Amino acid sequence: MSVKLIALDMDGTLLNSEHHVSPASVSALKKAAESGILLAFATGRSLCELDEIRHAVAGMDYAILEGGASVRDLKSDRSVMAGTMPTADALEIYRMVLPFDPMFEVLADDRVYTQKSCLENICHFDTCTFEEFVLQTRTPVDDIVRFLSARVQPISKLHMFFPDILASDRALEATAHLPFDITHQLRSNLEFTSRGVTKGLGVTRLAEYLNIPLSEVM
Repeated sequence: MSVKLIALDMDGTLLNSEHHVSPASVSALKKAAESGILLAFATGRSLCELDEIRHAVAGMDYAILEGGASVRDLKSDRSVMAGTMPTADALEIYRMVLPFDPMFEVLADDRVYTQKSCLENICHFDTCTFEEFVLQTRTPVDDIVRFLSARVQPISKLHMFFPDILASDRALEATAHLPFDITHQLRSNLEFTSRGVTKGLGVTRLAEYLNIPLSEVM
């Protein structure tokens, strides 16, 4: 069968080692879109972190975001699937990792909400040279606990930077028993999603939305 939808992972696939989309990739994706193939981002990032890439690559009309917790139709600005983690669970995780000094981030509403005081002291955290990118893409809140406590809607994902690897390892040990999927992409970070939420689930939901059989998805 012919391919009707291509879902592209970001880091290490669509993006090169300098975190840019190469001209060859831009050209190949343009040809695919012109031939009628639908294109989608598949990433752990939030939509607010994709602005530069969306401008570089035309035809990316769909997005599987935040590790599969959110699926968006960018063309019509429609949510196909939204967050799945209750705020009570997010608060429980916060209290458990707080002794390890995290920069605690809440991914929801196509944004990354971050404690303002952490952003003002970003050099304290091991952000792996992503400081400028983080500062450009975060939505600061004065009190992350108050923000979560007042929120009714579920969130998509939690992300946190720690001051060093030891702190992130200790935070992982303290939370490993919880019923969440816990991963890390950088040396001193952790990411929490509801169990079973994956990019693969997001691809499945997007294919169902577009009425495309999974056999025709790459």
